[in-house]
Amino acid sequence: MYLMLDSGIRGGMCLVSKRYSKANNKYLDNFDEMSPSKFIISLDVNNLYGTAMAFYNLPESEFRFLNQKEIDKFDLMSVSSDSNVGYILEVDLFYPPELHSKHNSFPMAPQHESIMYDMLSPYQKKICEKLNIKINEKNKKLLNTFNEKKKLCSSLFKLTILY
Repeated sequence: MYLMLDSGIRGGMCLVSKRYSKANNKYLDNFDEMSPSKFIISLDVNNLYGTAMAFYNLPESEFRFLNQKEIDKFDLMSVSSDSNVGYILEVDLFYPPELHSKHNSFPMAPQHESIMYDMLSPYQKKICEKLNIKINEKNKKLLNTFNEKKKLCSSLFKLTILY
């Protein structure tokens, strides 16, 4: 169980932003009253993990694997987000192509992966050659990609938010 939980530790993204957004609210000179009001806000949180612990009941004890009978009866959609019992799921995740454009600013389910030279774009390869940069394929980086994910370990809380 320890190895499964350890594989789910991914760290976090230091910045998540939408590529383009346009504010429209009463505090702007060009406010359009006929369009919906929209604000842009940027939040900086110190101790993000501690903040999450304060807002959500994260698992802390009595971990166990479900037996086969419990797995067969398990219904993800019937688990309440405020339940006293939580679940950590290890799943294979296929990212449907029809979601790619909708999620292009921040694909869900980041994973630690090694960046291989053949994953680089022609432009990136050109820069590496020009600056004599060697790609260290042993180092893993936290990547947000649309690639299929195998044995992804995620808490049920995160999955319900994404749903």
